[in-house]
Amino acid sequence: MYKKAVGARFLAYIIDMLVMFFGLGSLLHYVFGLGTAQVEAGYYGLNFNLFEYFLMGIIYFTFFGLISKGASLGSLIVGTRAREMDLKELTYQKALLRSIIKGVLNPISIISFIVVLFNQDKKSLHDMAMNTIVVRKVSENEYMNLMVEKPNVEGEVK
Repeated sequence: MYKKAVGARFLAYIIDMLVMFFGLGSLLHYVFGLGTAQVEAGYYGLNFNLFEYFLMGIIYFTFFGLISKGASLGSLIVGTRAREMDLKELTYQKALLRSIIKGVLNPISIISFIVVLFNQDKKSLHDMAMNTIVVRKVSENEYMNLMVEKPNVEGEVK
């Protein structure tokens, strides 16, 4: 049983951005010289321009698309998966293409999250392009709890 995974999806995104910037960003800086290193008040940081940010997104999401059938490291950690609208598993080709589109759209990912919040299917831009949905597998017990209508403070059913 599955449920739409907006909160888990946001957590996966935060994990992905941390790994992408601190892991991949550092690697790209030290190996290829991408990004500008800064030291201010004893703290070291890297700044990336839009092209470098775009490139990091494509590399990161395509890499994970290749090795995990479309799930990023953040998705693997929080347990979310992209599925077809009928909840069937994505084909390898579709998962890879979805990952590449996600990487290309990475510089405008905040817009994609706003789209998720305001559409009924909770789809991001790359989900709309590929007609996929992100879900989290839930136990039967958790699923049943989702189905039970719970009263609010005044006792009304929402």
